[in-house]
Amino acid sequence: MALRIDFNPSQLEANIRQIADRAVKGMHLKAKKRALKVRDLAREYAPEKTGLLERNIEMGTYKEGGRNTYTVYIDLDAARYSGNGELGDYVWLMEEELRPYGSGKFNLGVGSLLKKASTGKRVGGRFLRRAVQEGGKAFMDEMVAEVRKVTGDTRLATMNYQRDTPESDE
Repeated sequence: MALRIDFNPSQLEANIRQIADRAVKGMHLKAKKRALKVRDLAREYAPEKTGLLERNIEMGTYKEGGRNTYTVYIDLDAARYSGNGELGDYVWLMEEELRPYGSGKFNLGVGSLLKKASTGKRVGGRFLRRAVQEGGKAFMDEMVAEVRKVTGDTRLATMNYQRDTPESDE
């Protein structure tokens, strides 16, 4: 009895590429959603005086090596409405030294207290660090789950098996 196997390496390669492309696309969408979540959390946790800090917390998309990179950032060069200096000076003080969560050198102002009372959010120091920590929870698990979702039930190769002679019951 002979067994003949037809194997198409070109088809296997095409199938692998298609699966990889779907997995990468899914991971990009998950990464973008995660970056938006971090941005939104940072805005919620940021102290509020004039609203300038909140408005300058942004998410940018950059191309690196043919792939998108998502970055949450604060425009530190924005001019402050009141006081001397740039937003970067204020951001550092609010991130590191604002109570609660920071060193405690500064207390929440009226605008921040009103924001905290009306939204119930954890407004205060280390707002960006806390947003990254909370927004980044289970990120790798989501990436792995996305790849598994795409590759889980997929058959990579199409192989045809054919017996040259019929089986006998002997």
